[in-house]
Amino acid sequence: MAQQKPSLTSLESQLRDCLLKMQDVATGGWGEHPGGRLSALNTAEVVIALSAAGIAPGDSNIQNAVRFLLKEWVAMDPPDYGAWPRKAGHGTNTRLVPDVIRTSVIVSALILAGKGVNDPNVLPSIEWLVSRQNKAVNDSGWAYQGNQKSQILPSCFALLTVMRTSASAETNHWRSPVENGLKHINDRFRNGNGSFGTGTLTAAHTIFVCLVLQSARSCGFNINPTAEQRAIEWLLNNQDDALSPVEETVAIDPYPNGEANYAFTFSMEALLLRVLSYSSVASHRQTDLWLKIQRFLYGNFDEMTGGLYGRRVFSWSTAVGLHAIKLSEQYLAPIPPSPGEDPSGLKIGNAILLVVFVLVAAVVYLSKSGVFSALQASVFGLLVLASLLAYGKIGEKTFGQLVAGLLGPKKESQN
Repeated sequence: MAQQKPSLTSLESQLRDCLLKMQDVATGGWGEHPGGRLSALNTAEVVIALSAAGIAPGDSNIQNAVRFLLKEWVAMDPPDYGAWPRKAGHGTNTRLVPDVIRTSVIVSALILAGKGVNDPNVLPSIEWLVSRQNKAVNDSGWAYQGNQKSQILPSCFALLTVMRTSASAETNHWRSPVENGLKHINDRFRNGNGSFGTGTLTAAHTIFVCLVLQSARSCGFNINPTAEQRAIEWLLNNQDDALSPVEETVAIDPYPNGEANYAFTFSMEALLLRVLSYSSVASHRQTDLWLKIQRFLYGNFDEMTGGLYGRRVFSWSTAVGLHAIKLSEQYLAPIPPSPGEDPSGLKIGNAILLVVFVLVAAVVYLSKSGVFSALQASVFGLLVLASLLAYGKIGEKTFGQLVAGLLGPKKESQN
């Protein structure tokens, strides 16, 4: 009989320690994985997660990360002064391309790391974000590039960051831009069925809009009272879409070759955990989806590294997972097994060991037949060795995780 799994909160300390071990000691930054190229965006994502996990702003790991971030910043000329750019090209052909997503995440990290809103390293970036808001009567959102129509993801990131500059609507210096942006998202992007956006990104965009609406509600901004609930109901009724891994091209580069563009991968389960946890409707945390995303995240825990497996064990997949778990911990409990769950967990290792057994049996049989050449023996030996190495590498993963890894996005991750 299958047994329940521990609460996701049991993973918090290991996820936190995994992230701390991945920090580059010399610089204070993080890459996607140890030894990888260090990235301001990856570093900011980890700082946000560690701050949520209770690591104080004055902690040396956080302060070293702040120093890395500030050292990475490259000032752009007006009107883009304050933006955190992404580099494109090489050598003398290097270009700096302002990035709303990057700026939003890094500013949020700096604020959580103890930098005040009026800090000279923070205020220009917030002002740049606000300046990039479209000012048309029928368009008051944000786009990836200036002078473009607003899009959902940059609008959501900018709003979440600008709202983070104050604990309430009344004390928010940028209250009017926030209210205009919230109204535009609701008026322009909300569908009749409660979802937001179109096409394959509908679920991901609906999730992000929910996070924006929930943050706005907690800060006291005036929002459509039913928009959040209807959006969550749509997600609950469209679980296949809500759980499908997708990515979006962050098209910040005005050049035709789009060299500065990059892929933003949505960690759907971690984001959904936050959305359902923040929901004002308690029954949303009594649904099959609520349990399903917890089972998925727990199953993606990598015991060897202490991180979360997401295509690979990246710093960002571990960070967004830890962030979601920590913010949701008051509602998390031991996870009951899913109906019909195999006690073995359908581990890949079981199949690998079966293959090893068959290979060994074949070696024994062919050896006794007298027609087993040295070359054949070498081939079988290599197959057995390869199988054992595979078992050591992925034997504790499930078949679902393997399929997710094989079918997941192969483009450049956010960095």
